[in-house]
Amino acid sequence: MTTKTRVSFQELLSASPVILGEGAVIERLRRSAGVRLDEHVVNSALIYQDMGRSALEAICRQYLDIGQRYNIPLLLSTPTWRAGKERIAAAGLAEALATAGADFLLASTLPALSEAIG
Repeated sequence: MTTKTRVSFQELLSASPVILGEGAVIERLRRSAGVRLDEHVVNSALIYQDMGRSALEAICRQYLDIGQRYNIPLLLSTPTWRAGKERIAAAGLAEALATAGADFLLASTLPALSEAIG
């Protein structure tokens, strides 16, 4: 049995010459049978649906399995694409990220200041 130790993102970057990153998750979800992406927050709303959680879990599990198989750390993003304040409100969802205890936030492809502030 292996013991798992939590390390910070900074420690992971310093200690790992290679880090596996997931890619095209939204496109994979878009092509999944039975999955409907939200018009406002795309894949963020999937965590509230059984089918959506299952689809997200299956994709994430594939990346986790690859990382474990080759002993490569994994940077796996949360399903928070387009999760800005206005879009979250329009989708009828609550903004809980601030209290989730994340130790690193990656902000990419932010075409509007409102998304970055969210």
